[in-house]
Amino acid sequence: MSSGTLKDTVKALNATFSGSSVPLPLPEQLQTSIETFLDKHTDIDDHDSQRLQDELLTVFHRHVASSNEKHAPFIRTLRQFRPAITGQARLLEWWELIIRPSIDTIGQKKNVNEEAKELLLSILVYDVEDKDKEEKAKLSNKFLTVLLSIYLDRARLPTADGITTSPEDEYIARDLESLFVAFGRKKPKNFLLALDNLVLPKASRLRALSLLCTFVRYQPPHLYLVQETTLIEHLLKCLMIDTSTTAISLALTTLIMFLPHIPTSLVAHLPRLFLIYSRLLCWDKFVLSPEDQQRETIVEDGQNEETDEIQSTAVAPVWDQLEQALDDAESTAPELLHYFTFLYGLYPLNFMSYIRKPRKYLKSIDFPGADDFDLNQSLIRDRTEQFRQVHLMHPGFYTTTVEDELTDNRWVKADPSDVVMECMGLCVAVPTGLSDPGPPPSSKLPDVPGGLVRTDDIPTQALTARGGESPAVSSGLLSPGDSRTQGSWRDTQSTAITSQSSYAMVESPSAPRKESEALHSLPSQSPKAGSPVSNSRDYFDSPTLGPQDSAPPSTKPPATQAPAASSTAGRNLVERSKDSSPRLDAFVHSVGSKRGSPPTSPVGNPASMAYLQREVMLIRNDLNFERYLKQQHLAHIGHLQRKTIRDATTEAETQTLLNSNRTLKAKLAKAHEANAALQKENATGRTQSKKWEGELSSKVRSLRDEQKAWQSTEESLRHDLARSHADIAALRALIVDAESRELLAQQRLRATESDLAELEALRQQVAGLREE
Repeated sequence: MSSGTLKDTVKALNATFSGSSVPLPLPEQLQTSIETFLDKHTDIDDHDSQRLQDELLTVFHRHVASSNEKHAPFIRTLRQFRPAITGQARLLEWWELIIRPSIDTIGQKKNVNEEAKELLLSILVYDVEDKDKEEKAKLSNKFLTVLLSIYLDRARLPTADGITTSPEDEYIARDLESLFVAFGRKKPKNFLLALDNLVLPKASRLRALSLLCTFVRYQPPHLYLVQETTLIEHLLKCLMIDTSTTAISLALTTLIMFLPHIPTSLVAHLPRLFLIYSRLLCWDKFVLSPEDQQRETIVEDGQNEETDEIQSTAVAPVWDQLEQALDDAESTAPELLHYFTFLYGLYPLNFMSYIRKPRKYLKSIDFPGADDFDLNQSLIRDRTEQFRQVHLMHPGFYTTTVEDELTDNRWVKADPSDVVMECMGLCVAVPTGLSDPGPPPSSKLPDVPGGLVRTDDIPTQALTARGGESPAVSSGLLSPGDSRTQGSWRDTQSTAITSQSSYAMVESPSAPRKESEALHSLPSQSPKAGSPVSNSRDYFDSPTLGPQDSAPPSTKPPATQAPAASSTAGRNLVERSKDSSPRLDAFVHSVGSKRGSPPTSPVGNPASMAYLQREVMLIRNDLNFERYLKQQHLAHIGHLQRKTIRDATTEAETQTLLNSNRTLKAKLAKAHEANAALQKENATGRTQSKKWEGELSSKVRSLRDEQKAWQSTEESLRHDLARSHADIAALRALIVDAESRELLAQQRLRATESDLAELEALRQQVAGLREE
């Protein structure tokens, strides 16, 4: 058994790692030696820690460095020795030797990668109650900074200059994301603060927002701690100032996912949240304006001090604006229906008051520079109409006022899933599909256009995607929202409505009224489907084109699959450039010309690859949001199931109580009957008792009279007895006196007799003497 000394521990290490292979988990003897060593060196000093470091380095270079099979057990050993390995320099040495090669390269075994991440988590996570918490905090921040820098280096942004993300970098970035999520679950505030520092520089903003969106999607605990950071403030600045649609989409998605966690803290941010809504709603006004006039579109550039204060408060000119990377590709407006749904669900009266008269609302709350904002009141109302039509009337319109809504505490005890469900429950935008296709056609349907006939070289999804020269566009058979240029890829009820109308209006500012009127005739407003989640196949399968049987089943709508198909097609085209056909070339041209993309043919073009990778980033952003909604739905379903179980349990307990109550009532009735019989018997017994009591009373009275007679007789007898005792005493005295006298007389008599006898004898003697 190990004595806990460094010599014995090193001996056990050499015995374990000198073999050809090392089992995992570690041998029990080695684990016992390490535990004994740690127990003996609970407060290890720097000298002993350095000795241990040197011995571990010796073991590593001698037995482990040349054998990849031993890396995972050795990292597990380092993790167990972690309390005894102190100092930043020692851990950074292991970082360079074994930790970084395990997580920053591909080809490592899964157990090596997992052990390295567990070791990093043991370094990143610390207890705030430890006496050396400051040193551990610095060490954690150092490693977190290093890991984030690696992530930023691996998750490079695609640009038109040919910089793209390789599959290796993508794999490592996704793997690091899992490490960050695990760290964020245990230290959410620390991780949010680190991401906040990455959001500030525009060079790392997109990657930080993408990582933040992925992190928030997992819904770790204590996300409300974001209130203690400036992250929400920076997200608002991003949405107010940046012109990159990618950044806007990522920031908006992240903000929406944060809203259910901080509903009571949004009052101070409501004006800017509403201004962000109006900015994104009228996005075409901003992307079409020159770069130097975009800020003036939100806040007029005044010369007085008040205007300067407005800019510093509302727009923050010190913010480093992130501009469009791919100008034509990023000219589309972000999807707004979910943002509208949450703002409407959380603060409906204030939001509708702002929609009704934006400037008047800002003035009513004394928002600085309310007169300086360029707010087109009628345009905001007209473009909001499409969203209003697919939302139910909020019950708050009946129960509260604009002022009371800001001070209401109805969200204090609500879970985030409850907030999400209450907000999403107000949205009834469900598109019509084959489940409700409408009346049958009255005449023969027209032939399918040749451009929409599926062939082996063109994916089915591509036929529904809007391209630059697609015949479907010219024929009017496809909705303007079938591509990412006109809508979102999110598989919710917002997809169809937004795809059909929202961003079609953005192309022409004069279109809102027509689109608003068109929404009145949309069958999606049918209340028969109460869920906000749409059926993609119902939406895109039409009686004209027929069901898309060749497409694989998917929970994502083809609006999502279209860009994905474009991405897939782009990759396939690179691989099959030699086998292209005329129709395939036309499809390639449509993919490359989407959103006005500069390249004429994406085959081997770095700009097209950058474009497609950006599309993948946006798809992943939408996927994160869909997973977030799914998780919230599952959490709410679990809550409802628990509530149902509680209700069923309560109902069963109630039935049990009712049955017990009936049984007890029957017993009580029997008890009442028995009680009545007892009362009757008691009454009879009481009567008899009274009778007996009377008899006993008379007897007692007679006995008392007899007792009195006995007492008088007793007194007379006692008197007689006393008198008799006195007589007896007197008689006894007389008897004694008489007896004494008698005895005395007898004594005298005997003496007299003896004297007489002697006298007689003397007489006889005298007589004899005389006779003689």
